[in-house]
Amino acid sequence: MRTVRFEVLPGVGDETVPREGTLSDFLETVPTVLQFGVIPPLHVLNDLLQRGGIDAGMSGACRWEPLDVDSPDWSELRAALETGAGQYEYIEPPVWVLTYDDWQVWLLELRHGVPAEAHRSLLEHDAALARQLEQAMANGDDDLADLLREQRSDVNDAIARLVMTRLRPPPRVK
Repeated sequence: MRTVRFEVLPGVGDETVPREGTLSDFLETVPTVLQFGVIPPLHVLNDLLQRGGIDAGMSGACRWEPLDVDSPDWSELRAALETGAGQYEYIEPPVWVLTYDDWQVWLLELRHGVPAEAHRSLLEHDAALARQLEQAMANGDDDLADLLREQRSDVNDAIARLVMTRLRPPPRVK
């Protein structure tokens, strides 16, 4: 299986840890990718891998040189993840899942019942506000920038409420 070099950044502190491992080792290390036990489809995986990193805040981060995986590599990766100790599964996502961000929204719906349409709408609103904020800052319009920050805060609160009120508790272990 293909080998990947990457850096793991802890959730707290500045120390990075250089690592090298198989593609499956790498994905099991990257925060949030396999958190719901579902293997991403090839197009979603490549969307993520082209980013060259992911930051999961307090859960840490990971950086790598942007890369693509081809179909044979993905098939080998899928087989390794399905038969490994992690007990991951592949579930075909809906056709609207085009990016890693879409896939994360869909997984929250799949595993926890968070309505994808409402979630996507709020995320798109936040992204539009972020673009407007960037433009306001570039134009030196501090009043508009402050207003847009407040609006983004409200939208992010709405996202948090939507997700937190729908999360199902994990099954009890006996």
